[in-house]
Amino acid sequence: MVYAWSGKTVTPGHLIAADLQVSGGFAGLMLHLHTEADLAFMISTELGSYRVVQHHTHGERLLLEARSSAIAVGLLDSNRLTLSLQGGSLGLAINDQPVAQLQVASSSKQARFGLAALALHGSVTALFRQVGVRYGG
Repeated sequence: MVYAWSGKTVTPGHLIAADLQVSGGFAGLMLHLHTEADLAFMISTELGSYRVVQHHTHGERLLLEARSSAIAVGLLDSNRLTLSLQGGSLGLAINDQPVAQLQVASSSKQARFGLAALALHGSVTALFRQVGVRYGG
């Protein structure tokens, strides 16, 4: 997996969003909650599915994987991913359609976010646009 972290920290009440085009694998948003665990929320337009993976000091664990009709599956189609951090709860949405709500233990008051891409076979291309963080109240 290839990923990059933002220097900006986010606190509960923030929304993190990005428009994304991906081919050849999965791509999406990551959230660094504390020193021992990161969460990656990624989509594959080829498979029409999304997944949530937890990366921690002992490896990684697939928390959730499902197909979703919210995902625009055309190669050139863009999808809007949104993470909503509210205390110990993380809301996930694709194209403004909620797809999952996760309870996150020990969420940091100074979490960081990042972007990630994971190749399925060979290489992955991911184009992120309009990446932003805003306080949602």
